[in-house]
Amino acid sequence: MPSPEDLPRDGPKKLDPRRLRLGILRMPSGLHTFDAFSSPAFRFLFLAVSGAGGGYWIQQVVVGWLIYDVTESPFLTSVALGLEAVPLLIMGPFGGFLVDVFDRRKLLTGVYLYQGTLAITLAVGVILGYVGSGQIFAFLLLVGFSWVITEPARASLTANIVPEGGLINAYALSTLGWGVTRLVVPVLGGFLIDVLGGGPTLFLEALLFYVGAIFAFSVRVRGVCTARPKLSAVVPGLLDGARYVRDHRVVLALLIFGLTTPMLIFPFVTGLLPVYAAEVYHVGPRGLGLLMSISGVGMVIGTLVVASLGNIRYKGKLIVGSVVMAAISMAALSSTTSYVVGLVILAALNTIQPFLYTTIQGTVQSIIPDELRGRISGLSMVTWGAFPVGSIVAGLLAENLGVQMATLIGAGILAICLVALLRIFDFIWRLE
Repeated sequence: MPSPEDLPRDGPKKLDPRRLRLGILRMPSGLHTFDAFSSPAFRFLFLAVSGAGGGYWIQQVVVGWLIYDVTESPFLTSVALGLEAVPLLIMGPFGGFLVDVFDRRKLLTGVYLYQGTLAITLAVGVILGYVGSGQIFAFLLLVGFSWVITEPARASLTANIVPEGGLINAYALSTLGWGVTRLVVPVLGGFLIDVLGGGPTLFLEALLFYVGAIFAFSVRVRGVCTARPKLSAVVPGLLDGARYVRDHRVVLALLIFGLTTPMLIFPFVTGLLPVYAAEVYHVGPRGLGLLMSISGVGMVIGTLVVASLGNIRYKGKLIVGSVVMAAISMAALSSTTSYVVGLVILAALNTIQPFLYTTIQGTVQSIIPDELRGRISGLSMVTWGAFPVGSIVAGLLAENLGVQMATLIGAGILAICLVALLRIFDFIWRLE
């Protein structure tokens, strides 16, 4: 069980759940699906995240198809789709520090504008015929630097807007925004690639990021008194965040459990979807778009369930169960060559992911004090910096053993890691 030192001391006060249900959306008693929408600021943040999510999924379809079309290499395709996570590994804590120093709303707005501008630059290069694998790799690295700030800013803003007891609901709804765009946008992206080509399709990505920037700028946060560190005190500030994680074993354990998704699930499934589309299912860009969109169906279902549960009691059991089900789904995906069956398995796998991601994120943010939220979120983003490591392993295995064997091996490694983590952090199973 978590020790008293792991519990929040000066975070937002808990509110009666009945008060949270007073808003534009009302649910039956006992359901908390849309609680966070009672906050106008959160509604704007939701729209901002959803717009940016649409831009991201357009990017995944276009860049995934372009890089495989140029290289015809499963290894390079997997590495490319994980490349944007490299800056998280190097700069994640510093990005979180900036989120604690500067206005989080303005940072998020600026980063979305930056991502949209990068998309326009790549679009022009593709149309003019100046883009090869090197330019795509450079683009993904530059995009990766934006995620260093985007996710800590979004997570911290959410915690500033929504009371502690509603954080899991709020993070689930944010994931829902990504899930809805993942449901619709990749299919549209695949269709546009077929009809217009990759370059013009990237202009839609830019537009969606600019829409996200407009809504992010509209977020208003009141009554947050944070002891902001000075920009010049970057080293002491980062050490404060690191010491906090070291001294609070629950936070440390949750951050380590968070490694499972970017290191062993996404690289061995999402990162290899272009290869599945080309080599296993033999479908074109429209088929790839549907593979990504059907994953959005599962994400929408999963986030709606998590949001409806409210402040989940048995958090540890939910986290462990989610990892177990993810490993089973990956093993199932590796055993079929049927496109239809693969779509069903992907939907099931992505139904599981919100349970794992939102529970970890909501629990961590409910524990840490506001003045450290950016830095702890930055450390959390370092776990996503493991994506390239997983991508390299997944790509090499897919190149030499086949894409389905790579996914099966990933499922086995995930199961072994879960057993090891439960032996080290046995209290996670009992976490409430």
